[in-house]
Amino acid sequence: MPFPGIDGADPLRFQLAPWNSGADTNSPTPEVNVVVDLIIEHARKRPDESLGVIAMGIRHSNRIEECLRQKLRDTPGLEAEIGEFFAEDREERFFTKNLERVQGDERDAIILSIGYGKNQDGSVPLRFGPLPRAGGARRCRARRQPVTRL
Repeated sequence: MPFPGIDGADPLRFQLAPWNSGADTNSPTPEVNVVVDLIIEHARKRPDESLGVIAMGIRHSNRIEECLRQKLRDTPGLEAEIGEFFAEDREERFFTKNLERVQGDERDAIILSIGYGKNQDGSVPLRFGPLPRAGGARRCRARRQPVTRL
């Protein structure tokens, strides 16, 4: 199977999370909330397509999982509506993993969540290896849908 985007189509879609200068710069809550909303949107609109979330760090991955569980618990009717999407007996079940644990896991769609926010002066003091460079999208594991980067 060729790498995503080999046909010239852009495999990436950028989704901006709101910036809150008071938010933690490691796994900012606004980004966690956007990722959970994207997961729920995918489960509603494309329940037959598999989905995975890749977070740059374990703390961020854990926060996304917990926020998703809480939203499923606390939103009336949501678990009944989309709970089957997260069933453990699915052939390619949903996952949230940090970058170090995602080797070989492919899904129809991938959400790549950076998990680092801007500091007080509005800059992001981190580099992200080859991902933001030309050709970096090929490192994702999405077979069909664009990767969403936050």
